[in-house]
Amino acid sequence: MKDASFDLQHEFGKRMVRWSKGKRQGPIKIVLYPTNRCNLRCRFHWKKDEQCVNNNDEVSKKRYLELIEEGYRLGAKKIEIAGGGEPLCRGDTVDIMERIKKYDMYGELMTNVTLFSSEIIKRLIKINWDRITISIHGPNAKINDYLMGRTGAFEMSVKAIKKFIYWKKKLNKDKPLWRLNVVLCNKNYNKLDGMIELAHRLKCIGVSIQVMASLTKSVEKLKLNEKELRELPIHLKKAKKLADKYGMFTDADNYIESNVVKKADKMNEVIESEIKPIKNKFLSLPCFEPWYTMLIIHDGSVGPCSMFGIENVVNVKNMNLEEIWYGDYFNEIRRNLLNKKLFSFCKNCCGVIIQQNKLLRKELMMKIRDI
Repeated sequence: MKDASFDLQHEFGKRMVRWSKGKRQGPIKIVLYPTNRCNLRCRFHWKKDEQCVNNNDEVSKKRYLELIEEGYRLGAKKIEIAGGGEPLCRGDTVDIMERIKKYDMYGELMTNVTLFSSEIIKRLIKINWDRITISIHGPNAKINDYLMGRTGAFEMSVKAIKKFIYWKKKLNKDKPLWRLNVVLCNKNYNKLDGMIELAHRLKCIGVSIQVMASLTKSVEKLKLNEKELRELPIHLKKAKKLADKYGMFTDADNYIESNVVKKADKMNEVIESEIKPIKNKFLSLPCFEPWYTMLIIHDGSVGPCSMFGIENVVNVKNMNLEEIWYGDYFNEIRRNLLNKKLFSFCKNCCGVIIQQNKLLRKELMMKIRDI
């Protein structure tokens, strides 16, 4: 089943044209990081919690429910639940998800699915949750469990996905859809076709690839060397060919002739090279995120993307979303980007955002040629 419930590019194009004419627009997408707690210890992750422990600074469930309504009134079409940890480490995450669907917004969850019981799975199916992005980083238990720092993680994830398959059929439902997300490293770069095969067996709609940034010391041991970087396009092409055979999405081809993997810690250079030949003020924006995305991390701090810094941040514990979105903080970020000024955190930009900006730029190009 094709995931056609939410067309970000089309909505983005409409709103950016209005922005370019001086008409303020609300965020299209709101991303929530409900917790930094996690039950796994991924080797390439910036945080390695041993277990699900209490975080007293987390935004309350009551405030999250209010934020969903505020987002809806601002015109948000999509809410993603992701985070620095595993969202299901919070006992009320599914309640928050139910509220999102009550407002008929598109809902996406990023998770390792190892904490999913049959009851949770049935709840998500019954509310027609839209999509789940599942973190699995190897086509077998040996690779995946090593990378996720927990023996048995692969088996738990696969078991949960099979439960989704069973209960969707049992309840005669089409949703949620799910895809796999793999962080590219030297343990899996030559196993990407195996990831596609795994995704096919688990009835996934696709496999997305995420470039690994050096956010921890342990990441250095997982980076591709020069030989592996030369070999990578071969494996990306194999993965793409296999995905096409199965009628499955993958963004593997986005990285075949790209510097994104090689320059994972110098993404600012990639961004600057992309926009250098473009003259149009809006088309040459280094990043579009602050015009359509608002991210709220576990303690309520707000920023424009997953890599934003902690200095001078605003917080939903003492401000509403409208005040933040149209306020000084976001306006200053937008002014800087209009002047082609990048931020220190841009050097670690996510490869997925780089590729998304490319797609959005193409969409915008068709709409504002005369601006």
